[in-house]
Parts: sequence; structure tokens; C-alpha cells
Amino acid sequence: MDKNWIEQLNKYKLLYHSIFWIALWYISFDALKDNINTRRLLLSRINDQDTFAAVLCTTLLVPIIIYTYLNIYLFDVLFSRRKYISYFLSLAVTGLIIAISMHTILVNVLASEVSFLQAFSNLMFSTLMIVGIRFMKNGLSKQYQLQEAKAKQIESELNLLKSQINPHFLFNTLNNIYAVNMSNPQNANEMILQLADLMRYQLESSKKEQVPLSDEVEMIKNYIALEKMRLPNNAFVSFQTQGDFSLYSIAPMLLIPFVENCFKHGVGVEQTHIEIYAFIKNGEFFFITKNLIPMTKLTNTVSTKTGIQNLERRLEILYPKKHGLLIDVEEGMYIVRLRIQL
Repeated sequence: MDKNWIEQLNKYKLLYHSIFWIALWYISFDALKDNINTRRLLLSRINDQDTFAAVLCTTLLVPIIIYTYLNIYLFDVLFSRRKYISYFLSLAVTGLIIAISMHTILVNVLASEVSFLQAFSNLMFSTLMIVGIRFMKNGLSKQYQLQEAKAKQIESELNLLKSQINPHFLFNTLNNIYAVNMSNPQNANEMILQLADLMRYQLESSKKEQVPLSDEVEMIKNYIALEKMRLPNNAFVSFQTQGDFSLYSIAPMLLIPFVENCFKHGVGVEQTHIEIYAFIKNGEFFFITKNLIPMTKLTNTVSTKTGIQNLERRLEILYPKKHGLLIDVEEGMYIVRLRIQL
């Protein structure tokens, strides 16, 4: 995650602080040098007008600079730790000392008519500004820290959810290969080769946040081909696609749990009927799976949600307010309807 703008400012704090104070000094000098009262110049111990203006600017700004950074230090050491009385007492004492010094120079050296109260008020005004800016900066920093902590928590949760897909997928497929190997070793050997290709895709895609939607759809086709090798000839399995998937990207391994569930819970001894649809419409991706629930499993349709809760959480994190997921049972068919705004 990129550093926020507060951290970027802190990196160059000395530079931009120096530029600010130097610029302020020059602006003040330029404004004062042509507006110095001749009487004040005569009464002062400095005869040159530019020198007088430079000394006056320095006399006004240096105490403010000292008080500003002292205030920042005291704010972090005392105010931030809720030592409010110590903070304000320290400011008052140091403010009085600096104001007396500034007032002495203004009156005795520059023949200024500025009162002590005015000098002290200027320091107090800078105090209010600093406290306000510090509060704002601290508030933004805390908000950023909370957002960063939340983002890290979500990233950790996503990694955990993704890591749970691999064992689930591999366990199901190995079970299927084992079952096929009992009756048809030749098919089992071919299934192992196909599984190797699928696992290779999984390993490569798991390192990415997004993969081409066309790759994900192709992976599903290969998985269906792998699963069909263990099914009888009368099993009905259909996968229909529509649209140019190469134009879009999607989170990897997001769709496969739906397909896995179709084959895990939709394959029956007496009948197997599985329909899968993937299509693009108005910039949105639709993915629909339907599988006939075997008579032996109609009384336990809750188990068909294996792995789906994991997927629902991934969708909430990856596509907040940009997806819709409906899961229902209609006329003995377990139907999943997924919509994602890509």
C-alpha cells in the first residue's frame, strides 16, 4: 500500500518548513521596508531603512518560530498524553518569557510602540493555530491508521479464504480420481495429467489479484472435462458461454467452488443433470449453475452449501455493492445465480 500524503509530508518536513518561514520573512520584509515611519527610524538605533526592516522582521518572526516548535513539542509530550494543565502552564510561562524578550527588542532597539499585550497576543494566536493544525493532522493520521489496519485485516482474510480453496478443490478431485481408478485406470491416468494442468493454473493465478475472465472460463471448461470422465454416458452436463470474456478481469478461483458443488452434490446413481451458464450482458458478468438434486440428497440440501460461505465472504470483500448472489432450490434443482459488475 502506498504511503499516505501525511507520511510524504513528514519525509520532507525540514524542507517545506524552511521554505515556508523564509517565504514569510521575505513577504514581511517587502511589505515593511517601504512603509517604515521616518520618526521611528530616527528614534531607533538603526539608520538604514532596509536593515531596520530586516531586523524588525527577524525580531517578529524568530520568537514565533521558537514558540511554534516548542508548542509542537509540548503538544506531543504533554497534550497528547492528556496532561492538559502542564501543557497550558508550560506554554504560558515560555510565552511570557518570549513575549518579554520580543517586546524589549521592539521598544529599546526599534523604537516600536507595540505593547507587551500585543506581543503576547501574537504568540497566543500562533498557539491556537498550531493546536488546530495538530488536531487535524492527528485526526487524519488516526483515520489513515484505522483504514490501513482494516485493509490489512481484509487482505489477511482474503489470503486465508484463498488458501482454503486449494485443499478443498484438490481433495474433491483426488477423491474423484481414486473412484475412477477403481474401474478405469486409463481414464484415471488422463485425469491426473489434467489435474496437473489445473493445479498449475491455480498456483500461477493465486499470486495475482485479477486474472483475465477468459482464462477463468477456460479453467472451468477444463475442470468440467475432467469431471465428465468419471460420469456415465447418460449423464447430462452442459456449459454454455456467450460474450467476449477477454475484455474483462476477475478475481482468480472465484467461480470454481460453484462448479465443484454441482458435481459433488449433483451427481446421482439414477440421474445426473448439470447446467452451467456464463455470459456478459451490459458490462456485467452472469454465472448460473443448476444441478438436479438426487433423491437421496433432497432431504439434506443444506450440505450443498459446502464452500459457498467462503465464497460469499470473498465476494463481499472483492466486490462490495457490485455483485448479487442468489441460491435457491426450485423443483428439485439447486440453482445458483451470480452477477458481478466488472
